[in-house]
Amino acid sequence: MSKDKKSKLLSVDQLGSGRRFAEYDVPHVEGSRVRIQSLTEWEQSKFESAQLKRNGRPDKAAIESSRRKYICLCVVDDDGGTYLKPDDLRNADARVVNFLYRVCADHNGLNDDEQEAILGN
Repeated sequence: MSKDKKSKLLSVDQLGSGRRFAEYDVPHVEGSRVRIQSLTEWEQSKFESAQLKRNGRPDKAAIESSRRKYICLCVVDDDGGTYLKPDDLRNADARVVNFLYRVCADHNGLNDDEQEAILGN
């Protein structure tokens, strides 16, 4: 690939710059609104690889908390800082956690097949 083609492909105009954000009202939690950030390719890959053992097989313990961890990477405050910990969501209503996971995955472009692969299903 020529240097010019590579520069064009990797340009800010083509790939975007910074992060994208979106805000969502959380159903079934009156007055609750969350801000979701896009992840970088590196952050997404790091999260995905953390679901596997060294031998490449799914890590059951990691997968059990993977949805909560993914939410914690994506939900941010007004300054872009993460503030949730996976244990914060351990006893949360599953309906709320499922909603948060879906909006995080959608915001980051994960389709259902990719989500299932990450979660080891």
